[in-house]
Amino acid sequence: MAFVITQACCSDATCAAVCPADCIHPTPDDPNFLHAEMLYIDPARCIDCAACVEVCPVDAIHSEDELPLDLKGYASINHDYFTGAPPPPVAQPKSTRTVTTDRLAVAVVGAGPSGFYAAAALLDAGPNVTVSLIDRLPTPFGLVRAGVAPDHQDTKGVTRGFAMTVAHPRVNTFLNVEVGTEVSPADLLAHHHAVVYAVGAAAGRRPGIPGDDLPGSFSAAEVVGWYNGHPEYADVAVPLNHPTAVVVGNGNVALDVVRVLLRGQRMDHTDIADHALEALSDSEIREVIVLGRRGPEHAAFSFSQLLALDHLAGVDVVVHSPDLDDASPAPELHHASEYAAKQKLALLAEMASRTPRHDRRIHLRFATAVHGIVGVDAVQGVHVSSAGTEPSVIETGIVVSCVGFDGRPVTGVAFDPAATRIPSRGGRVVDPQGQPVTGQYVTGWIKRGPSGVIGTNKACAEETVDALLDDHRHGLLPEPSQPTAAFANHLEHRSVNRIDRRGWLRIDDHELRQGRSTGRTRRKLVDLGHMTALAGTTPVPAPAVRSTNLKENP
Repeated sequence: MAFVITQACCSDATCAAVCPADCIHPTPDDPNFLHAEMLYIDPARCIDCAACVEVCPVDAIHSEDELPLDLKGYASINHDYFTGAPPPPVAQPKSTRTVTTDRLAVAVVGAGPSGFYAAAALLDAGPNVTVSLIDRLPTPFGLVRAGVAPDHQDTKGVTRGFAMTVAHPRVNTFLNVEVGTEVSPADLLAHHHAVVYAVGAAAGRRPGIPGDDLPGSFSAAEVVGWYNGHPEYADVAVPLNHPTAVVVGNGNVALDVVRVLLRGQRMDHTDIADHALEALSDSEIREVIVLGRRGPEHAAFSFSQLLALDHLAGVDVVVHSPDLDDASPAPELHHASEYAAKQKLALLAEMASRTPRHDRRIHLRFATAVHGIVGVDAVQGVHVSSAGTEPSVIETGIVVSCVGFDGRPVTGVAFDPAATRIPSRGGRVVDPQGQPVTGQYVTGWIKRGPSGVIGTNKACAEETVDALLDDHRHGLLPEPSQPTAAFANHLEHRSVNRIDRRGWLRIDDHELRQGRSTGRTRRKLVDLGHMTALAGTTPVPAPAVRSTNLKENP
């Protein structure tokens, strides 16, 4: 039987690289790759060798005859991708990164997926390449820890590979260190040949409409950070006492928020934050209305995420048939985009034909303009309109705007405030005149904007590392003025409470043990003082006591 790629696919294309039959597409050298929501296995070419299964970082690949019940549909999804598809590009010989034998010390700022992919590519570049991995939080893994929804534990499996990278003997870890405040970019370049900025886009974008500053109105970053235990958002007060919630925007983050708001109390086996689980156990939300400003053919969510909504137990997905009138994929789309769009429209049409049966519902509305959020002292409703209908107010007590993320500037590094990114060309940071800044590079969302999935960051990071290595090979990276080994002492001299890998492992072990004792994958710490204390940098404070007397799942 052929193998099948399923919902958790992270698109890092490791599977395609090891496939001896060239049956996994689109590959990174295919124009469709950047437009694909996931990768697919051609059952006509699969030789059932299981090489892809061994390397998949998120366990997304299954033998067709062993597919779990809720993933059975992916057999036809994989098969149908190749029906009518243009011939894939001729497979190119697997290239290897140019190896350097020279000493090269690089600081990677940001310990999320893009930072880890950059670190791995650098380590592959030569035996004398060292990496200083730096992050402002006491914990690594970035959006995988603080962004991926709690019910997507398979996706979080990508951190197993990241953990191997951080354990590499040529990687030195500096967590709980904020570049731009506690240490400057100049300090980094004084101890390293180059710096790669992989700081992501952490600021949740607001829609900029009247009332979006009312209590009860949130950005995606606030709510996602709240339920994922991000220390900055642990104290956010999310109101759950109204039967209706409204989510503005319809990308994958929006659907994550929908599932958590509606079914978060059933995630008590996951790593959802304790405070969120406790609050959601008393939630009165029974329906979530998702507002998209464009038609269904332009819906930003992926087909796999829509399909996952369709499998939520006890929940109806409600779609209004008129919203689908005249909807069809744009003819100029790449095959991968067109295929996904057709799948989404077909499933939406099927949803529209159903009669709701449950008391919990998700309403997917399209071509809806949001004019403002109304309320006196807090959110009470959302003023909307759509073609062919009168303007109306949706009564609600909470609005979550999932309309994108913005990068934050790093003091001492060029920043484009309009694009909210570090300006770059081919991974090299450029100044206002468009000239490369010596020794500064960028990757991930802060380079290209908040787009793609976790694996998209791999190709992005490799492009950046290739540029860095090329500059090093041509003698464009000066020797650092201070020994790289002295960087840790430099931080200590400045009283920076750096957490190393051993400190992180103590935090990790504590969270895992606390999780196992309550039947969960882990119980995240959210208090920075407690984390730094466990890591061994400060005295251990008395832990805060939280109620664990949660209601039984409905």
